[in-house]
Amino acid sequence: MNILNTQCIIAVAAVLFVIIMLLLAFGKHLKLLLKLVATGAALLLVTMLINVATAPLGIAVGINPATFSVLAILGIPGLVTLYAVQFL
Repeated sequence: MNILNTQCIIAVAAVLFVIIMLLLAFGKHLKLLLKLVATGAALLLVTMLINVATAPLGIAVGINPATFSVLAILGIPGLVTLYAVQFL
């Protein structure tokens, strides 16, 4: 086994150790963050589908990081708000 393989194995072990320590220390926070990301991604997909249906009517919501943040934090009420703002 050459020195490069040994260094790669040590690097992978170190990364796994750090990931395990982060999960142990910040488990609840990571779970909340993963839940927010999953909610935002799912609602962003719903927003894209609604945009396809409502684009001929001239009603569409831009897809960008701000939209993702609103959807992730507020959920379905945020989705309704984004479309309600289009009528103001």
